[in-house]
Amino acid sequence: MPTAAATTARRPLQKAASVLRWLHLLGADIVAYALLAARWAWAWAVGVGTATPSPRRLKQEAVAALRCLYFLMTDIVVYGSLAALWAAAVGGVLPEILGRWVCGGEDSAVTAAAEAVLKASKFVLVRFFPGFIMQFAIRFMEFAQFEAKERRDKLATSSSAITAPSAQRQRPERKGVQRLLPLLGMSTTLLQLGILGMRMKNRHQQGSVSWKIGYVLSDVAALGSVALTVFVLVPNMLIIAARFPGRRLGLP
Repeated sequence: MPTAAATTARRPLQKAASVLRWLHLLGADIVAYALLAARWAWAWAVGVGTATPSPRRLKQEAVAALRCLYFLMTDIVVYGSLAALWAAAVGGVLPEILGRWVCGGEDSAVTAAAEAVLKASKFVLVRFFPGFIMQFAIRFMEFAQFEAKERRDKLATSSSAITAPSAQRQRPERKGVQRLLPLLGMSTTLLQLGILGMRMKNRHQQGSVSWKIGYVLSDVAALGSVALTVFVLVPNMLIIAARFPGRRLGLP
């Protein structure tokens, strides 16, 4: 059985492997899109003036084109929404707070630029939100099933699954749920902190000690949300979206 020190030492390698796998899958999608576009462009260029292809061939090409277009549009919605969320955190919320604290208040140029970034990010998120929720839910369910199947296969083939009854009693799906518990706990804490700060700001006169404490608590909650979004939420959502097994493209 692996020791706790060995398990802790392997965690950075596992994280790095997950990031590299995500980059590989994302690069494979880009190459697949480029190859399909180049193939259709070449077929169109050399097909002018030649014999008309068979109806079956035309149907295959049409299905391949529609399939590629569908995956391309879903990728634009998913990755565009995540990019807008990341930009809102890094280029909107964070500079807005720093502009108020460092650059001279709410009328500074930094705050104005942050508000422009927030406005643009909101424009993208509002329009992509329905499609993003649907597509990410599909990818998350497929990802969870894929991960659960991998864990079942490892438990079935490993000797530790036979010698450790406690490992058999624990369902693989619960391990995936347990990964979300720290994220949910941190999100709940930040939300409660932000609500407390807003209530203190609204119930006390501006400039009082209680109002200033609420002002600081609101900004601390916002900064914590930015860190959670940039370093935890968006990277994990990107890995889940890119490792979605059903979205791999195939050339006809």
